Amino acid sequence: MFMEENQSVVSWGIPLMSIGEEDPTAWQRNNTPPVQWFSEEKSVLGLLVAMWDWYVDLGILTKFP
Repeated sequence: MFMEENQSVVSWGIPLMSIGEEDPTAWQRNNTPPVQWFSEEKSVLGLLVAMWDWYVDLGILTKFP
């Protein structure tokens, strides 16, 4: 796991076999039973950029010039 939602409802991670890949696919886990992992269909970098953009849209962060 590399990221967790602030109320621990959702976590994100990569499979152990993907460690060492340049930009592996990110997976999401819903932390309420039944716990299952689902592909984000984005790379880790793609997910982090999408999260950043979402925070900017919400007004939590500002975009760099």
